This record gives sequence, C-alpha cells and structure tokens, in this order.
Amino acid sequence: MQRLTHNPLYIMLIVTTVGAVGQLLLKSGMSQVHKAPTLTGIVRIMLTEPRVMLGLLLYAFNTILYLRVLQEYPLSVVYPMIAISYVVVTLMAWFLLGEQIPLLRLMGLGAICFGVILLAVSARPTVTPPTDDSTQTALSAPSADTP
Repeated sequence: MQRLTHNPLYIMLIVTTVGAVGQLLLKSGMSQVHKAPTLTGIVRIMLTEPRVMLGLLLYAFNTILYLRVLQEYPLSVVYPMIAISYVVVTLMAWFLLGEQIPLLRLMGLGAICFGVILLAVSARPTVTPPTDDSTQTALSAPSADTP
C-alpha cells in the first residue's frame, strides 16, 4: 500500500476537514427538525434527515482515514493533532453558519495552530516499510541514540 504522505499535518488537515464538514452537516440537519426527547426520536432523525445521514457517513469515512494515519504515526502525535478540528469547525461555522468568533477565541485558535505545527514538525513515522524479503511490517522502537 502506498504511503499517504510524509507530512502528518497534511494528513490530519484532510481528516479534520472531513470531520468538520460532517459536524456542519450534523448541525444543519439537526437544526431543521424538532427536538427529539427520546433516544428513539434521535435514531429516527438519524435515519430520515439527509444531512444527518451524510454527516454520519462522513464520520465513518473520516474514521477510516484516521485509522490509516494511526498505522504510520505515533498516537502521541496524531491524537493531539485532532485539536486542529476545533479551528476548522470554528472557521467553517463562522463562514457558513454566520457564527461569531470573539477575539479571545481567535487567540485560542492561534495557540492551537501553533501547537499542532510543533507536533507535525517533530513527527516521524513509526512503521518501517516492508522489504522485499519480509511479509510483516516491523514497528520501529526508539533506540538509545535517537534524540
């Protein structure tokens, strides 16, 4: 299987953008229906509201992408990068739904971006590609001389 990319920031931007679009579809779909007072009512909405169904499908696709990323990068790098979804969702909600973003929230989003960039710069794949004579993927363990 071909590598997705060597830059985990790029991969996680795709994952979080798909997740953000899913969030927007869920919000849009749920805003169009009456509040469901029961679990059964929520399930009924999930099965009948097209935007909610599409949002859930995007979440499923997003999970597949995320699992692929987990095959190559440490969880300690990948999972915190999900924080960029806060930024993407907030900006999309502002642009598409007209939600307001106060200055303090913008500053927080900037801090999240800075942290995610630091994670991406420090990331290295944890899986070594298989060689011609091997049939299994070997996980690379940190060695004593690795910084």
